[in-house]
Amino acid sequence: MKKNRQILVLIISVLIFSCSKSDDNKDEFDPIFDLAYTKLKNLDDISKNVFYYAGIKVGNAKTSLLIPGSTSCRASEYFSPMEEKTLANLNFGYIKYQIGPLGCETTNSSFFTETSLINEGELFTTIRNGIIPDRGPIILEKRIFKGILEIGFQGEYLRIEDRMSTYKREDPNEKVYLYFKK
Repeated sequence: MKKNRQILVLIISVLIFSCSKSDDNKDEFDPIFDLAYTKLKNLDDISKNVFYYAGIKVGNAKTSLLIPGSTSCRASEYFSPMEEKTLANLNFGYIKYQIGPLGCETTNSSFFTETSLINEGELFTTIRNGIIPDRGPIILEKRIFKGILEIGFQGEYLRIEDRMSTYKREDPNEKVYLYFKK
């Protein structure tokens, strides 16, 4: 009788654990990427604001956001309109930081030139690496991208298709987005 009870308890335990909902399904919800997406309709909607780096979404993985109040150098990075007298075609910059001997210092950043919104949510641009020296004008270096990027707002975040980070795609068709917040 005792052995039958043990077998019955074992069978019930196996059934309960095998029928329980998998935790894998709960991870399918992405609290950022599942927000409503609105294509950018006019460059004026972003041309007067500074947007600070908030996170990245790579392929099917969930969006990875900075921890609120983060003091990492990445929290200082921003996307904003840029003007430089010697660079008439310069429109926007994604200014990047890295840790240095004096704290967070600017590093090789990305600059958007010849930028236009060709359709809602489709930004044609040329992106060049460049640096902001302590003195003097911005120095543009090699071109890293020329083409069309998806751009719009996802919830309170500015979402830009990523062609300016150091992330290396394994699949050239993989979608990667950077998120910025006012």
